[in-house]
Amino acid sequence: MKKHLKVIIIISIIIIGIMIKEVWAYFSDTSTVSGKIEITTGYTITTLEQSVNNEVITLKPKNSGQYAGYMRIKIFTPNSVKVELQSNENWEQRENGYIYYKDVISVGEDIPELKFKLNMDTDTLQEFNITVVNEMTKVSYQKDGTSYADWDKTLNVMD
Repeated sequence: MKKHLKVIIIISIIIIGIMIKEVWAYFSDTSTVSGKIEITTGYTITTLEQSVNNEVITLKPKNSGQYAGYMRIKIFTPNSVKVELQSNENWEQRENGYIYYKDVISVGEDIPELKFKLNMDTDTLQEFNITVVNEMTKVSYQKDGTSYADWDKTLNVMD
């Protein structure tokens, strides 16, 4: 009887030892991963050919970025020079001074040129500079799938 008890105790200790090892392995298992992930934001950018001929500025914009987008342009001149939009095929001038292209501009797409007439008093005119600012923003989408331009969107980069 003592012999049977010793065998049962020995077998029980072996079984418990095996179970502890398995249970310990389950709860102490770890995995390690190393490497890096490259994140690119892409860009929207325009190229803008400009020419001036007989007081008419001609702008030929093109989407040369990586994404389709919306474009807007603003022209800064001295107070003595007024700018008048001449061609407006798909262009819309708004009260904030920007001229917006109404449609989405695909990558690589040339869009209709934009012409402006410079109105100035040539008798009192001196040499001056004109600054053209063109901006492009990536297309954003509403929940129903319609596209829109989000001119307030910014990219925050944290160290």
